[in-house]
Amino acid sequence: MNLDDLPDTAFLVALPDQEQLAAQPSPPGLVLQRSGVMFVLQTASSPYPRLPEGVRGAWGGPIPLRRLHEIGAQVADVAASAPVGRLIRVGHGLDLPADEWVGVLMAHPVQLLETVRVYLAHRGQWEAAGRELGVHRNSVRYRIAQAKELLGVDLDDPDVTAQLWLALRSRP
Repeated sequence: MNLDDLPDTAFLVALPDQEQLAAQPSPPGLVLQRSGVMFVLQTASSPYPRLPEGVRGAWGGPIPLRRLHEIGAQVADVAASAPVGRLIRVGHGLDLPADEWVGVLMAHPVQLLETVRVYLAHRGQWEAAGRELGVHRNSVRYRIAQAKELLGVDLDDPDVTAQLWLALRSRP
């Protein structure tokens, strides 16, 4: 992608492991390197960015180019804490698959769906969520960590939580 071909909307991907990426071909898109992080700007022509399998990082979008500056730091921060081999979606974009997330949580055998619902209802308060669920706050923390890993999203991101909350509220 060159500057003349910049799209109206794009994904912004942050990949913190430069040594891991050195052995692989460069991801498609406009690649920028800053402070040891590779940023990739990709045209939002598909539902997800196109990246090598098993990379660690985070991505946001699709988002209008004029708003990319709003998400750069957050995408980089989430990328730095992403587990090895996981690409986490940061909730910035035009659409989020919240209904899919609810389906994934419903299919999980542990009480993740109810824990996430209560956690969001209490605005991330571990203690209050634990009281309502009848479990210790550390059990809530553990389940929320499982949900984050399972969904590949940051449940502390207000864009993610708002969409997920609305999807949970519309569920019968």
